[in-house]
Amino acid sequence: MIRESSPDYSVRSVDMIIDTLEFMSAEEAAQVTVTSLCSALGISRNKTFRLLATLEKRGMVEKDPDSG
Repeated sequence: MIRESSPDYSVRSVDMIIDTLEFMSAEEAAQVTVTSLCSALGISRNKTFRLLATLEKRGMVEKDPDSG
């Protein structure tokens, strides 16, 4: 019997948010840079800023007041 693969119903933006949070929680350092996120997730700097801005707006991450 040939098994059909199930369709992928995932939402790309939700996947990126979860990947971002997982990366940040796995880092030993208290601070994660935008550059390290871009590199780890393979997404643009602009998109990374937008993801972080959304998470900050929802109170899930905080911007470092000294480094921005």
